[in-house]
Amino acid sequence: MKQQKTRNISWLLILVMVLSLISPGTKLTADAKASGTSYSKQLTGVTNYLKKSVAKPAVGDENDWAVMANARAGKTDVNWYRAYYDSVYDTVKKNNSPDLGSVGNNAKAIITLTAMGADPTNVAGKNLLQPLSDYSAIPKDYVTTPVYVLLALDTKDYKIPESAGAAQTTRENLVNLILSYFDKDTGTLGGEWGGITYIYYDSMGMALQALAPYYKTNKNVKSLVDKSLAYLSKYQNSDGTFGGEYDDRVCSTAQVLCALSSLGIDTEQDIRFIKNGKSALDGLLSYAKEDGGIYMEGMNLLIDCNQAAYALVSYDRLKNKSNDLYDMTDALPMFIKLPATPNIKKVTSPKKKQIKVTWKKKSGINGYQLEVSSKSDFKKSKTRSYKISKKNTGNTVKKSLKSNKIFYVRLRTYKTSTVNGRKYTVYSKWSGKKKIRVK
Repeated sequence: MKQQKTRNISWLLILVMVLSLISPGTKLTADAKASGTSYSKQLTGVTNYLKKSVAKPAVGDENDWAVMANARAGKTDVNWYRAYYDSVYDTVKKNNSPDLGSVGNNAKAIITLTAMGADPTNVAGKNLLQPLSDYSAIPKDYVTTPVYVLLALDTKDYKIPESAGAAQTTRENLVNLILSYFDKDTGTLGGEWGGITYIYYDSMGMALQALAPYYKTNKNVKSLVDKSLAYLSKYQNSDGTFGGEYDDRVCSTAQVLCALSSLGIDTEQDIRFIKNGKSALDGLLSYAKEDGGIYMEGMNLLIDCNQAAYALVSYDRLKNKSNDLYDMTDALPMFIKLPATPNIKKVTSPKKKQIKVTWKKKSGINGYQLEVSSKSDFKKSKTRSYKISKKNTGNTVKKSLKSNKIFYVRLRTYKTSTVNGRKYTVYSKWSGKKKIRVK
């Protein structure tokens, strides 16, 4: 018995030594009974749930996040997005001002419009970024509004307008302001209520999302974020969720999941954020309902579903190596119907150093864009682009082609639309690429 006990202790010591060698970020897989295979299904369900719940989206009242989540998920519905755009346009037009009622409202509208591929710097002739430029006008009673403002500015690296107020907003003073809300020792955001100290996991997650782009370049941000991550890892619940007994754990877990994804951390693979085989993704999906919603009973269903939806979008973008949720440089105009995708009929090389491409004519467009490249991935440095009249059903390329070399061609259509006086050019999806050896 004593020998067996000694043997058990030895094995325990070995196990402790092995675990101590596992560095933060070591990839282990969470219990994938549901999350690994079903999060995409739940993402479709919750975005559909939001569209049904918000039949005619308008600026404010949590509608912004429903629209943003659907847009970043690539869900198409031109009329639905136009309803939101028109609500912003009508408000600005009526007030003859870019002010949507508060700095926070402006920031959320900027995020949403950018996600839709719209231009927030010119809505009814007004720049919605202008109210964000006066640093003294940004509410500083809590972290939320500064977070919205920084996220809005960074969605497309917008230039901050010159302030007409008392102080100029800069990214530096916003980052420092957000850092100031954290406990510098623990990396937490919290407060007291009735003598009890609470940790605001949802606010922490939101703030970490805004700080994520600065993690690698700002040592103060890195130090604070590392402490926050250590705290979140330590106090993650055994079912993978985040939040206390009385918290809305959907919001708390969604915001932390979104923050981890923004920081490039896969909660399904990182041992720091897996408890009892349950990841933050597992924890969030445990609140999924048959109606497609993801919410906690007794809480605000729309708020829960909004935050769960864009958290899943953020995770999905991480898994697919797409732009981060708030890096919207890849956003397309969702409120304008995309033109039809063309099909290339034939690609030949009729003469030396020539390529001839033919296609079937498409209606309702302004023209075609043809790309020819020596690279199958169409890298710009090796690609030439040609704009072609909508009347044409073919084109012969004679420049920059080398004999006996392989080239690739693809084609798309484009269309120019005017929305409330603003012109937008939208492109169809690319046709399938064709391969040709030049004579």
